[in-house]
Amino acid sequence: MKEELSSELVSALLGLFAHDLRNPLSALHSNVSFLGSVVGSADTEAH
Repeated sequence: MKEELSSELVSALLGLFAHDLRNPLSALHSNVSFLGSVVGSADTEAH
């Protein structure tokens, strides 16, 4: 089943994507912080 994306969601995702393109160090920092927060968790999806 295919879901339609709302224009608000697409706009928000494009804004995040554009921010990450302009500031790749910020994106890397966010990703490393996220990984650090889930390393000790039992969440199998995170591993």
